[in-house]
Amino acid sequence: MNMKQRTRVILAVSATAFGLIACGKQEPPTVGQQVDKAIMQTQQAANDVKKDVQSAAENVKQDASLAANEVKKDVQAAAENVKKDASQAANDLAQGANDMAITAKVKAALASDKELSALAINVDTSNKVVSLS
Repeated sequence: MNMKQRTRVILAVSATAFGLIACGKQEPPTVGQQVDKAIMQTQQAANDVKKDVQSAAENVKQDASLAANEVKKDVQAAAENVKKDASQAANDLAQGANDMAITAKVKAALASDKELSALAINVDTSNKVVSLS
């Protein structure tokens, strides 16, 4: 090989080597690119948080609705129990009043009879059944 060819080969190999080195090397991102990337990451994080908050809000809404339904059922059951208890108390009171009225009528009848001592006879009434003793 002569000198001219040798120089050409060296130049070609050198150019190829520099080209390969330049292709493998990446330039660092510019400040603007870094800012743009940070903005995109922040926006993505904000969107992720927004989705998480919306999901949590929906869960809270569903839980509150379930709890409200449970409370409603409990209140209805308690109201029904109060209604039954009040009805039973009213019936008991009415029965007691009826028994007292019967006792009063029997005692009045005994008191009106001059041959009987109304104070000596005990009159008891329970569920419309009169007992004398």
